[in-house]
Amino acid sequence: MCKIKKTLLLWSGMIVLILSSLALSQKTDDLQDILKKVEGSIYPENVVFVAEMTIHRPHKEYHKKIKVYLKGNERSLVEFLEPAQERGLKVLNIDKNMWMFLPSVDKVIRLSGKMSVTGGDFVYDDILRVKYGIDYSPASLSIEGQHYLLALKAKTNRASYKEILIRVNPESYLPISQEFYVSGDLLLKRLTYLQPKLFEGRSIPSQFLMEIANSKDFKTTLNIVDYSNTHEIPERVFTQEYLKKGL
Repeated sequence: MCKIKKTLLLWSGMIVLILSSLALSQKTDDLQDILKKVEGSIYPENVVFVAEMTIHRPHKEYHKKIKVYLKGNERSLVEFLEPAQERGLKVLNIDKNMWMFLPSVDKVIRLSGKMSVTGGDFVYDDILRVKYGIDYSPASLSIEGQHYLLALKAKTNRASYKEILIRVNPESYLPISQEFYVSGDLLLKRLTYLQPKLFEGRSIPSQFLMEIANSKDFKTTLNIVDYSNTHEIPERVFTQEYLKKGL
């Protein structure tokens, strides 16, 4: 009886492995299509969301509130709403260019997407260039437990990371977590998607947790409090004029 059970378990395991391999072979037919589905699961063509950001540091926390506009692949803007001393600060991304408006000196300056978002663990690319297909190429897809593991490789040195590994729900294509590597196998930080909520009929993670590798004291949480993907974003939002004057 024990031998029969062992044989059945062995065959069951082999069947699961074969089915998983078949599913994987189908998915690898078009890695670019899979990446687009992952991107679109949270960020469709037009998205506006408001998020509360908490930067965790040893013995202290910093709180901020931002509003993000995303349109298509290469147009995006983040506007700081809180704290008061940062209100009106904006960063505009168009194609591969970024500009920041500093309201305190009424000046627009060029900006690198690799720069930290006001001292936190997200960089501006993490928030404004969320369509990874712009800067990264899908390199491979594998199965890890019940999830897909999608590997992305940087196209150029302009990208903030050399490699990104994305764990994906194979049914919804929602990302579960991401790992960001800067060189070889050197893990820089990890992003975890938490607390799914329903926004306008779309279930998406409402909390993004960015953690620095090998450091429990350095992390940043981004909590989405409002999200809309049903309204057209005015073109003038993505102009340097809007940086200074607003709508």
